Amino acid sequence: MIKLKNLYFKLVMFSAVGSATLMGGSELESMDYKINELTPAKFSASERDVLKERFIEFELLRDIPIPTGWKLNINWLKNSAFPIVLADEGNSLYLLSGDFVEIFESRMTNNYNNCDYKLVCDAAGSGTLRLGVYYYADKITRDSLDFQINAKQYSTFEFPITIADQLELKGIRPLLGWNGNLSIKDVRLVPTNIVNENAIIEGELQQCSFLPDLADAESDDYFYAATLKVHSIRYGVPTPQEIRVVIPGFYDRKDTKLAGLWEGDKLKLSIVPYDSLPEEKKSIPVADELNEESKNLKSYFVVGAEIIPAFDTTDSGIEIEPSAE
Repeated sequence: MIKLKNLYFKLVMFSAVGSATLMGGSELESMDYKINELTPAKFSASERDVLKERFIEFELLRDIPIPTGWKLNINWLKNSAFPIVLADEGNSLYLLSGDFVEIFESRMTNNYNNCDYKLVCDAAGSGTLRLGVYYYADKITRDSLDFQINAKQYSTFEFPITIADQLELKGIRPLLGWNGNLSIKDVRLVPTNIVNENAIIEGELQQCSFLPDLADAESDDYFYAATLKVHSIRYGVPTPQEIRVVIPGFYDRKDTKLAGLWEGDKLKLSIVPYDSLPEEKKSIPVADELNEESKNLKSYFVVGAEIIPAFDTTDSGIEIEPSAE
């Protein structure tokens, strides 16, 4: 397969969708949501049209307060959910509805840290609590789990979010759902299975291997090797200045958005040590036409990358390691 320069290459991991930002060390420990700070719900013209199609009068929604930074999920809203009550109870949120209501975080949590999470909250009352997540990649998917609650005392509920191995995932948005009469508090996103050797770097591709033709490849999945000169480390652990990177070329005989990278591209990359990959990923063939010197370079797997017009010149405070001789 001839690798053509993609002039319209769009970012993979460093998406401008939402307002994702890098999480620092303290935020990596846990991400807390202040669900008791309420603001009036807002709806676009298209959302109002959807509500009309479902015979839901806009006046029913106009005065409903929503936790700041969250959105009401109208795709799951039914007329039978009314009346909907959300009220601030100090450090908790009081919820009341006749049918399922969902809200989701409007800010995207990115996958730069290459770790799994669990969505955790405390709840009491009588009804059903739904914890879940929206995954943002080429397609948007969702997953959720319902918990039946009938208790006056608060109990802790957890929903696992497995994303460390979703290599082209841009980010996630947690969701909360409920029906009945519930009170919830302390909603937080807690990292698990943290990969401690990940890094976000900027650099320039020096050499690239060619991927085999999609139709003739020996495997449905294929990676390719390249060398990269590191300009700076923006986040995470130090790396050598000269490294070997393994890049996803195609999955299921379909090109990834990283298949079009080529020599001379200036990149911002999220990387993890190649040896830290699970065995099933390390078993995927790698097209490698690099010279002998590249065998002495430390190898990293590219979780995601973005072509950038210029390098960031601000000092990140993270030193580049000497390259292997």
